[in-house]
Amino acid sequence: MIARSLVALCALAALVTGCGGGETRTVRTETTRVEVLQNAGGETRARGAFDPAAIYRRESPGVVTVISRGLGATQGQGSGGGLGSGFVISGEGEIATNAHVVTSGEGAAIRKAERVFVRFQDDNQVPARIIGFDPFSDVALLRIDPKGLTLRPLPLGGTKDLVVGSPVAAIGSPFGEEQSLSVGVISALDRSIQSLTGFDTVGAIQTDAAINHGNSGGPLLDASGNVLGINAQIQTSTGEGSGVGFAVSVDTVRRSLDQLRETGRARYAYLGVATSPVYPQLASAPYLGAT
Repeated sequence: MIARSLVALCALAALVTGCGGGETRTVRTETTRVEVLQNAGGETRARGAFDPAAIYRRESPGVVTVISRGLGATQGQGSGGGLGSGFVISGEGEIATNAHVVTSGEGAAIRKAERVFVRFQDDNQVPARIIGFDPFSDVALLRIDPKGLTLRPLPLGGTKDLVVGSPVAAIGSPFGEEQSLSVGVISALDRSIQSLTGFDTVGAIQTDAAINHGNSGGPLLDASGNVLGINAQIQTSTGEGSGVGFAVSVDTVRRSLDQLRETGRARYAYLGVATSPVYPQLASAPYLGAT
C-alpha cells in the first residue's frame, strides 16, 4: 500500500494545563492536514506502469476548480466571471493555475479578477487571494487560508527525461464538469504557444489527452502522478477539442512560481530581434547573392 503521512499544523486557541495528571481543560484547535504520499513497502509502482485509476485516486484531491468573478465578458461565463482549474502545491495553501483563469484582457489591458474562489473535491469552497500572475508564461499563484482543510499538494516533476509517446493524465473541470480525468500521450515537445502578451511561451508540451474549456489551470501528470505542466490551450478551428492540447512546461511553471512567491510578478529579459528557422540545405548553400 502507499503509506500516507499526515502532518498536522495546529493553531491552539487555549493553553493546556495540568499536564502532569492534574486538572485539564479542553483545548480548541484548528487543524490543517497535509497529505504526503510515500513509497514505503507493500504495493509499489512498477517502473513505467501507467494506471489512470491509481493516479486519479491519489492526485484528484489536490485538484481544484477555480471560480473567478469580476472579469468582464471575456471568459464566456456571462458578464462577470469564469471557471477553470488549479492544483495545490504546498501545505501553506498555495494554488497554481493559469493566469488567464484569473485575469481578463491581454497585453497592457490585462486586469485581474475582483474575487476568486477555490472549490475542492469534497465541496469545500473558500476565497483565494491572487499573489501574482505571469502573463508571459500564463501562470498564476493563488493563496487560501488552509485552516480546517485537508490539503493534498501535488509533486512537481521535470521535463528532462520526457519523450514523445509517454502516457499522461489530465485532471480538471472541462465545461464545468469538475474532477474529470482524461488520458493520452505526449504528442510533441518544445512547442511554442501564444502568451497573453503577444510573445510566445516556449517549451510547451503537446498532448492528445482531451483538454477543453475549463481544463485550463489543471495539471498534466505523468505515470507517477508528478506534474509535468499546466494545461493551458487547445488548437482548434471549430471551437471544439480536436486532440491537440498544450501544457505550459513544469520547468517554466516552477521558475514563474518562484518569482511570484517572492515579488508577486515575473520578469524576463528579451532581445529585440526576430529569428527564422534555417533548414540544413539552406545553411550549407552558398550565399544566394554570390556568383
